[in-house]
Amino acid sequence: MMDEVIKTHSKRIEEKGLSFTCTCDPSIPHFLIGDPNRLKQVLNNLLSNAIKFTPKGSISLTVQNITRNDNEVELKFAVSDTGIGISAKDTVNLFKSFSQLNDPAAKKYDGTGLGLAISKNLVERMGGQIGLDSIEGEGSTFYFRLKFRLGSQYIRNKTEPIPYIQKSSKQLSILLAEDDEINQKVILKMLQEKGYKVDTADNGNKALSLYNRGKYDVILMDIQMPEINGIEATQKIRENEPEGKHISIIALTSYALHGDRERFLAMGMDGYVSKPVNMNELFDTIEGLSSKYSQNASFVPDKAAISKEGNVVYESGKKQPHGNKLTQALHKIADEIKDMQAALENCDLTVVENRAHNIKTLANDIDAIELKDTAFKIELAARRGNIDDALANMKHLELELSIYNNSYGI
Repeated sequence: MMDEVIKTHSKRIEEKGLSFTCTCDPSIPHFLIGDPNRLKQVLNNLLSNAIKFTPKGSISLTVQNITRNDNEVELKFAVSDTGIGISAKDTVNLFKSFSQLNDPAAKKYDGTGLGLAISKNLVERMGGQIGLDSIEGEGSTFYFRLKFRLGSQYIRNKTEPIPYIQKSSKQLSILLAEDDEINQKVILKMLQEKGYKVDTADNGNKALSLYNRGKYDVILMDIQMPEINGIEATQKIRENEPEGKHISIIALTSYALHGDRERFLAMGMDGYVSKPVNMNELFDTIEGLSSKYSQNASFVPDKAAISKEGNVVYESGKKQPHGNKLTQALHKIADEIKDMQAALENCDLTVVENRAHNIKTLANDIDAIELKDTAFKIELAARRGNIDDALANMKHLELELSIYNNSYGI
């Protein structure tokens, strides 16, 4: 397993001219029982961060045998670097979702701020705790301890029957972007059994290259990938997507922190499936989104009626909001925007987040999708402490509100 982790990052380490060492305590038993997938995810996240924030010098990975008895062993994993380091004030929120360093030196490094929050969540799920020691300007050491049950060399080879998968009536072309070889093979087999045509990519750059060359109905996008992660790849696709040619992108992730589903959707994704992938959930999400965004989807009326002119007209069950309700909601949204502008001027992001949430709710009540989505982006920007994004989206919100007002003569 350690060899796989090192191999994943060796190319980037070599490209940056960094030195790398890996030291494993020789007293560690050869066979242990634990969760290798989660452990690899944590080590990959920590090493990826170390490489990103180390412009020169070295990185080391060490595994120590802390305690051992007849049934289990406790190991300490540590990833150290000689990078930019972290100040004491930045360590407080470092393990929270979408948290990034406030240090100007760190601003030039792209990222979502998700890696450490994911790592903390996974370590805690395995019964451990994660921590760090860091000196700003000198480097950092991230470490965690985990207990493993002692195993044996004998592993039973159990082959389980593959459940029957009913073929889909839709001839869908799918791009599967997944860097983990085992996960890719399992998901690929599911999709092919369903009757879908599938291309695969093991990193974000390859996914973008295939997207630019091919024509896909759905993209399954792993969040954590080398070179370009799933979020960055999605943003690039959305930026270059032709008008009226929306492709469904479903996030694949091996973790599920509270509130992350909405955050991924706000970043341009259309759906969300957690790992290990549930086959039925995956198929339902794919089929549902392919129907929603299909350009050939036909209008199916809920009822037929006779107009005042005596013509037969078809109607859907979804009604436009009543005039008074619409007017009241748009006026309330305008008031909320004024409060939000004042809060932004005072850098009160708590108020900004609350007002944006109120606007999102009001917009949802009148089916003002553009207003709702923009308000949600402001809410997320405020939660992340990103005033620039909040201000930028505020301008969009004001423009969208003026369009609504003009359209309805308000």
